[in-house]
Amino acid sequence: LELGYLGVDMETSAVFSAARHFGMQRASFLFAWDELLRERTWLDTFSPEETERQRLANIVLFEVTLACLETL
Repeated sequence: LELGYLGVDMETSAVFSAARHFGMQRASFLFAWDELLRERTWLDTFSPEETERQRLANIVLFEVTLACLETL
């Protein structure tokens, strides 16, 4: 918390470390489904509406990520 971080995504950290080592550009877009304040995690069952929102969010995130990477 000293640097202002609440958590670290381990997979992103590994990819960024490898990319840095090889002198590659890197980017990461993440979204989380956990709702810790509501005591829900990604292991909990989602309603059909939530499942559809997740599906649409995945599509949008993928498209935004590709659009951003095209600008690098």
